[in-house]
Order: sequence, then C-alpha cells, then structure tokens
Amino acid sequence: AALVGVGTSCSRPPAPALTREAFLTFDNLTGDASLDWVAQAAPRILEHNLTGLPTTVPLAGTAARDAYLERASRLVHGYFEKRYFEKRSARLHFEIEVEDAAAHRMIQTVVEDSEPLESDATGVLKAMNAVAKALDPAASAFPASADAMSLWSQGKNEQAAGIDPDFALAWLGWLEQLAATGDAVRASEIADHALAQPGLRSPIDKAQLQLASATLRKDDTARLTATRK
Repeated sequence: AALVGVGTSCSRPPAPALTREAFLTFDNLTGDASLDWVAQAAPRILEHNLTGLPTTVPLAGTAARDAYLERASRLVHGYFEKRYFEKRSARLHFEIEVEDAAAHRMIQTVVEDSEPLESDATGVLKAMNAVAKALDPAASAFPASADAMSLWSQGKNEQAAGIDPDFALAWLGWLEQLAATGDAVRASEIADHALAQPGLRSPIDKAQLQLASATLRKDDTARLTATRK
C-alpha cells in the first residue's frame, strides 16, 4: 500500500498539448483599397489576443507556406466584405475559418459583423475581440483604442502612442522602427519614455518593452529578467 501511495503521489498528469496556431493575412473582398490595412490588422489582433494562453502558441504568418515552415498545427484564415442594409448603411462582415493543417479540413468557422454607423476601425476591433473569444474563451481584449489600433496597424506607431500613451505595442513598434534605421540612442530614449507611462496595458507587451530597452542598453541582467517575464 505504501508503494502504491508513493507511486501515485509521484505521478504527474501529462502536460497539455500545445496548439501552434498561425494567423494568415485576410482577404479584402470589399473592393476598397483604403481597407487593405484590415487584412493585416485583423489577424495581428487575433494573434495578440491569444498570446500568453497555456496551450496556444500564436504564430504570425502572412502566407500558408510560412505557417508550414513554423510547423503550425492550425491555420486561421478568412475574409471580410461590406454588406449594405437599409438606408445604405454598411457593415463589415468577417468570416474566419480554422483549418487543421495536417488533415486539411475546417474545424471551426466564426462569423462576425460590425455595427451600422460605427467607424471601420471600431468595427474591426470589436469583431476581432469577439472572434478571439470564440476561438478561446480565455483570450484577452486588444489593449488599445480603435483609432490607435488603426494607426499602429499601418506602421504609424508614433501617432498611435501619441493618442493612446498606454498602448505598449505602439511604443514597441516605434522604437523598433528607430532601431532599424540605426538610431539606437533615440530608440532607447523612446523605450525609457514608454516604460515611464504608469498605465501601460498588457503585461506581455510591457515585458517586451523592457526586453527591448535592456537590449538597447546592453544590460544582460535586465535582459534576462525581462526574458523570464
């Protein structure tokens, strides 16, 4: 009995299987080129909202071939269009499918519509927050206002941080743009300014900012701490 007890107490349940989920560029079927930014923004919002969950590894992939190279087990792809109702009011209509990458079959479909008369940015943000919850009830909401999200998705990170100073991803994108041009000093200043904001949203994004700041300052101790976070 003692041996059985020891064996039972020492056994551990198997770790949950990780789902590697790739979010592909959506198809813009509206015929409106001014909405091309949504094709990239929508999957990026989903990827962000599902980051940090215990059984999901979100992957950014612009095309299916990238997803397969990253050994994705699921592909999330979709399209959006505009549907017109009474008085010519338009709604953004999203259809998102989750595909089993190995079996090449659809295992989930999610449909969302924006509300009439709301801005395209607000419609995209609300719809993708709802889709993320449908994919996993533990998903978080995207940590930005609709206008800041729209600017961020178009690479206008400085403007996005200006109108929403607590949007950590905008600060991160801004300093990465500066670092890519070789302006590490200015990038480090932006990192410090960002981390001084008392209301930065999303612990993961804040940790990424701390990691970027430590890397720019060549501070190995701070970099290790941020990496652990």
